[in-house]
Amino acid sequence: MVRQLSTAVDIHLDASDSTYRTGAAVRGHVVVTVNPYDAPFAHNGITLQAVGSVQLTLGDSSVGILEALFSSIKPVPLLDHNLALAPAGRLPEGITRIPFEFPLTSASSSSPLFDTFHG
Repeated sequence: MVRQLSTAVDIHLDASDSTYRTGAAVRGHVVVTVNPYDAPFAHNGITLQAVGSVQLTLGDSSVGILEALFSSIKPVPLLDHNLALAPAGRLPEGITRIPFEFPLTSASSSSPLFDTFHG
């Protein structure tokens, strides 16, 4: 008999291919798949934490004074949301979808969100 993989937790965004802007609602589901060997799955509560930061980096061609300047800049926190999604309890075997939604706001009132990219 082949044993299934462990219980899995995934986060699915409703609009994963869009660009989020300040004030927009970030919506989605936490999807918990409980295998038969773990059912019922006991938990101490389900919390979603969304954290984001930006850090300046240099390309391979940058050297000298700019390198010294950028290496001293620490990451800037952009986003920090904590959402309690479910109180302590048990999840049954199978798939449980827990919806979430939060407004996209800055982690600090003195620091606005910036358009960022990776690459």
